[in-house]
Amino acid sequence: MVKVFGLIVIVLAKVWVVTPENIVPSDSALGSQPTDNAFQTAIENAGAGDTLLLKVGRYEAIPKPYREAICGNCVDPLTEVNATVGFHIQGKPLVIIGEDRDSTVLVTNGGYGILFEKSYGSYIGNLTVTGGIRDPMAMQRMRAWW
Repeated sequence: MVKVFGLIVIVLAKVWVVTPENIVPSDSALGSQPTDNAFQTAIENAGAGDTLLLKVGRYEAIPKPYREAICGNCVDPLTEVNATVGFHIQGKPLVIIGEDRDSTVLVTNGGYGILFEKSYGSYIGNLTVTGGIRDPMAMQRMRAWW
């Protein structure tokens, strides 16, 4: 005799529509650099499984310091290294979809452009990612390694 029990799972995921801000306060020490936090703010406010729909535009990251516990280019792989991260998705899966792959652009400005950390099952598509910058410490590690 086989008994079958049904299981209904209700997922309460949200869809966030994100638009670029590119606003520079007049008293900003950044000068003419764009300071767009719209995408990172949406990442931080979104819950696990949410979808971020990015409208056409340019989303420019403000790089933040990041400490990497493992160094792939060092003699001792447990050497901690300082790096930068552009956009950081941490501890939750997100679906990130651009409105148009050629006109929705993420400019990362960091060594780790878009860092997915413990965000298993995330998806990113239909957009362009550019503007990664090699961290100065990474350049020093490469020279020391070679």
